[in-house]
This record gives sequence, structure tokens and C-alpha cells, in this order.
Amino acid sequence: MAEFGRKSEGYRKWILDEILKSWVVHVDEIGYKINGDQAWIHILSTEYCAYFMMTKKRKDIENGPLKVLEMFENVIIHDHYKAYYDLGPCIHAECNEHILRSLKGGVDFDDVKKCHEMIILLQTALHRKHELQAQGIQQMAEEEYKAIEEKFLNIAEQTVKEYYDEHPDIETKYVWRRSRP
Repeated sequence: MAEFGRKSEGYRKWILDEILKSWVVHVDEIGYKINGDQAWIHILSTEYCAYFMMTKKRKDIENGPLKVLEMFENVIIHDHYKAYYDLGPCIHAECNEHILRSLKGGVDFDDVKKCHEMIILLQTALHRKHELQAQGIQQMAEEEYKAIEEKFLNIAEQTVKEYYDEHPDIETKYVWRRSRP
């Protein structure tokens, strides 16, 4: 194994350099057991390459993706793991698949109707994106985008309001603020 590590060092460095030059990097992790002890496999990926790391702790600041990405300035797409928000100058985006999974949980376990509305809106927007791409169009018209955005914000705004109306004793952590046109 040590020989493989030594022989692949240049190639692994090249892959990591390519990832760090990318505009968008996806990062995720999965836990596994080694002799009964928890460990983690992390992946940093772009459209063209992937880099795997293994750590003993999920939040390994010295040897994991948090160290590798600490100066990354472009877009990081992740699963809402709070440690990623500690990364400095990057732009954060949450993975649509993780968002969809959370929304499905809201539908399946809590019967939240707004989660179902949001799923339909996001799937409709994705379907429209694929239609446009099939026609060779890479960007949605501004009016169409704004209409989807408005529906999204209305669903989110109503959901937050309903939640706090139903749970008046819970401390308000998030205040919904948006200026209406």
C-alpha cells in the first residue's frame, strides 16, 4: 500500500489541483467502521474528476476536506453539514438531492403539505431546465426564472410563518425577511 501511495502521489496532487481550480466542487462523506471504530470516507468531486480521503473523524480539520478547502473561493456544494460553513471565502450551495431527501422526510414523516409543494416546484423547474437544454438553450428567460423564484420564496415564507404560528413557545431562530418588489 505504501508503494502505491508513493507511486500515485504526483497523480493525486494533480487531481487535487484540478479540483481546487474548478468553479464548483461537490463535497460529501460517508461513515464506515474499521475494526469497530468509526471512520469517514470523504469525496471532493467536479464534473471531470474525484478525490477520495479517509479520516478517523468526520470533522478532521488537519487531514480532511476542511483543510484542503480552507482557502477555496468558488462554489462548494454540500449536504448542510455545519462544519462546511466554517470554510472561509467560498460560496456555499446545498446539494439538491439532500434538499429533496429532507423535503420527502417532511412529507413522509410530518405530512407537511408545503414540502410536497416545494418538491413539485423543484422537479418542475428541473424538468424545464432539461427541456431548454435539449433545445440548446443554456439559460432560462429572466421572467420565467423570477416566476419560479417567487413561488419558491412564497412557499418558504408561508412555511416559516406557519411553523412559528403553530409553535409560539419555540424561540425564533430564523426571521424571514424579504423585500417585496
